[in-house]
Amino acid sequence: MTFNKNLVIGLTLGIFIGMLGIAQADGTAGTTTDPLVTVSYMEMKLKALDDKYLTEVNALKTQIEQMNQGGSSTTGSQVFEIISIPKGNAVYFADSAEFIVRVGNANVIDPNAVGIPDLTEGSKVLNGKRVPIDHHMLVPSNDGRGILTTEDCWMMIKGNYTMISNN
Repeated sequence: MTFNKNLVIGLTLGIFIGMLGIAQADGTAGTTTDPLVTVSYMEMKLKALDDKYLTEVNALKTQIEQMNQGGSSTTGSQVFEIISIPKGNAVYFADSAEFIVRVGNANVIDPNAVGIPDLTEGSKVLNGKRVPIDHHMLVPSNDGRGILTTEDCWMMIKGNYTMISNN
């Protein structure tokens, strides 16, 4: 009888502890504090990231192709040349190019967020900001810096540049 009593108590205690463990595990797995992540969920999230970056890469490839095909490039000169740039066009400068916006409005294009030095004022004009009229500007390196005209412009440019028509 003692053997059966101990066996019943042991089994009952074992079942109780087992049930307590199952209840604890079931109550926390898959909640916001302990998320359960499946392979299909991760694949879905990674696919969304792939699609996002693929779209961005394709947009950059298109922009590069436009620069290579649609732009008129110059060899530049040691003296300022006077050019007219219609509204909506972009001009990208090579290293050591200098320019002065004489008439019209243009905003700085600066993919590296370092600005274009304004030699007249001794400051920098940052990305998206308006280029001051009659200020002597210098582009120190060929890193994608340029201007986007917001109205027809007349400019003086010394050095190499590429004009891209966005119309």
